[in-house]
Amino acid sequence: MKRTPDVLLECKSDAERKIFDLLASADLGADWTAFHSLNCSEHEYKRWAEIDFLLLSKDFALVLEVKGGRVRREDGVWKYRDRYDVDHESREGPLGQANSAMQALRKRLVEHYGLGEAVETELCFGFGAVFPDVDWDLDTVEMPRALFCDRRESANSDAFARYLRELKAYWAAKFPGKRGLDQDALKAVRAKLRPDVDVYPPFSVRIGHAVDAMERMTEEQYGIVDVIDDNDRVLVSGGAGTGKTFLMLQAARRSASQGLKVLVVVQSRILATHLRRLEPDPNVEIRAFDRIRELHNPFDVLFVDEGQDLMSFDALDSLSQHLNGGLDHGKWRWFMDENNQSSLAGSFDPEALAYLRDGLEGGRPVSVPLRKNVRNTIEIARRVALWTGADIGRTELSGHGGQPKLHRLGYPEEEPREASEAISKLIGSGVEPQEIGIILSSSAGPLTVSKLDPEIRNLCVRLDTATVKSDLRGRIVVGTSADFKGLERPIIVALGFHGADYCGSKLNELYVALTRANYAFHLFADAALSEAVKKNEAKFQKILGAA
Repeated sequence: MKRTPDVLLECKSDAERKIFDLLASADLGADWTAFHSLNCSEHEYKRWAEIDFLLLSKDFALVLEVKGGRVRREDGVWKYRDRYDVDHESREGPLGQANSAMQALRKRLVEHYGLGEAVETELCFGFGAVFPDVDWDLDTVEMPRALFCDRRESANSDAFARYLRELKAYWAAKFPGKRGLDQDALKAVRAKLRPDVDVYPPFSVRIGHAVDAMERMTEEQYGIVDVIDDNDRVLVSGGAGTGKTFLMLQAARRSASQGLKVLVVVQSRILATHLRRLEPDPNVEIRAFDRIRELHNPFDVLFVDEGQDLMSFDALDSLSQHLNGGLDHGKWRWFMDENNQSSLAGSFDPEALAYLRDGLEGGRPVSVPLRKNVRNTIEIARRVALWTGADIGRTELSGHGGQPKLHRLGYPEEEPREASEAISKLIGSGVEPQEIGIILSSSAGPLTVSKLDPEIRNLCVRLDTATVKSDLRGRIVVGTSADFKGLERPIIVALGFHGADYCGSKLNELYVALTRANYAFHLFADAALSEAVKKNEAKFQKILGAA
């Protein structure tokens, strides 16, 4: 059975983990999906956190309540003893909990998602309770035995599948005449539920509804992860903000869950350090490219992020040596933005890319384009497109973000004062310092920050391999566009971008800086860059339509 999420990153319940594993082998049919809630009840966007497992097909929506440890009922009170020998009591009971959660789910699908007609008339809802650690033989009118799965019925996948088939039969008899959802309706229900269960790991502190929405994977992105998993060699290409790093981590976790040794390589040591904080699986090795020489045994599957920075024949040769079968015949997934971020860090050789696409002995890789922007609001995406001509994907995050702002400087010397005032206003309006990132142009230098007002300067900390591991609450991180590659902040303040070259030969640097922002950005530009930006805006507006 297909599971969502397909990898449990954190689960405190051994009982739920056991059921999660049994569901992988439980064969009820091709259209069944098991959703696991991970008990993240504190998460604002966990829509129905009370559900331990939801099993969904075109015919059924079955809710399972899982109780590990000792389970008993005394004088109408349910008592559970967990693995730490701590007793818990509840009058509602597991069936009551499952029924309440099922009703909340049905209500949400009908009232919030507008799926009432299909859900109410065609889908059979039901629930059950699973006690994988005890024997359970009680059979009463209010607690039919058919609804319960005990230690014997969860002993192996075959026994558990039999229980699920009997549970289906019980509820089908209770609600005869349900015809089942058609494929479009089933797809719509899955699309609404799946992002509510499986969320991206947040890369930074997030603010506002816009960035909350960015943490949820879309059905389209899940399909891309499936394509990646089904092929040996995959080349994934997309603009900034299209979720390359998030998808890469999700796919890497899936490979690791299959028992494969996974190597993730990036060009930046800062990004490598950050990714190691996000990924706890010991089967996922994350390294900066200049550190892979320390590895001695080849890996089963290779993931490369920010791959445009490692697009040279020397890099390809080195990476090939660390992969079983090499790049020619091994399993690899290469994530890149070849058009807009190349040449800012590392190296990009078009002939190396042509070789990766067409010159391998094992055949051409599958190409997967990413077109949906999951990081930037529509305000940011639109402004970046107008100012740089870059397509960073379509975004549905409309109307939630702050307006990007161009601060035109009369003289470059005005920048520290005006930037200090802008940052002070942000903090005064309730923005936390850790929600702000300052990106310096490559020509600005560290003295730019030293000229900010003292109260702002004292909040700043340089982005490097040490600080990226630190608790940055109350601090504004500062770095170059290259430092921030693969990273982000809700609000970006771009300093030192003076001269028309940033709309010309240095365009990639400006592009990367502006697209690090989730919510809003402030670009401080001298007269030359301001004029170049205005010319670009006039030119690209004709292509993109009225702003």
